[in-house]
Amino acid sequence: MSPFIRPALLWLSMLLSGGAMASPDKCNAGPRDQWQPIETLEKRLRSEGWTIRKSTIHSGCYKIRGKSGKGMRMKAYFNPKTLEILKDE
Repeated sequence: MSPFIRPALLWLSMLLSGGAMASPDKCNAGPRDQWQPIETLEKRLRSEGWTIRKSTIHSGCYKIRGKSGKGMRMKAYFNPKTLEILKDE
């Protein structure tokens, strides 16, 4: 076997198995039947002056894109169970 084939196969197997090792639930919010509706979060943010462009579920978190009450573009992640902000960009 060529000395380059074994490292190449090892690298390829690590590359392909990386997705299986990734955590699908970054928020660790528990079962979906315990989550608050995303509409509740949207309503709260709108009352704080946000303009919501898009709301989705991403890696077990609520992901909201829009503008804050101060007019800044925002991409924020919220815990679906507590609606607590986890990260904003």
